[in-house]
Amino acid sequence: MKKFGIIFSLIFSFLLIFVACFIDVNQNVLAEENENVVSVSSFEELHNMTEQKTYELNCDLGDEENEFNFTSIENFNGVFDGKGHTIKNLKVSSADGFLALFSKTNGATIKNLKIDTISIELTEIAESHDPKIAILVAEAKATTISNVEIVNSKISLNSIC
Repeated sequence: MKKFGIIFSLIFSFLLIFVACFIDVNQNVLAEENENVVSVSSFEELHNMTEQKTYELNCDLGDEENEFNFTSIENFNGVFDGKGHTIKNLKVSSADGFLALFSKTNGATIKNLKIDTISIELTEIAESHDPKIAILVAEAKATTISNVEIVNSKISLNSIC
């Protein structure tokens, strides 16, 4: 009977050590993942999404009354999670041939976002350019887009040469 108690105690001790190590490893993995998540709460932070990281929108951007002039996010290859928030009342204008909220993406993921009242305006472009214009992404390569809603938005072409 004593041997059974000793064996049971050893097995129980090993299980406790295993569980403790497993919890510690998972906490370290979660801490490393959170270091790579960048919180976005302004149009400036939205525009500065340039590194290959995960970006999370933590609030709605824009309002009903004030239109915000914005330059496209260029060459995005990270993850943008809108977390169900809305980007509202945005005006994107440029003479560049790639015109959208994101001008170019490659290997990116864009998800869980609502775009309300965005205006894309191409003011002029040289004859040598073949413009690519869209609301969300002008040129997408190996990009995943999911759960994105676009409402009350338009594309305008003015004074094209």
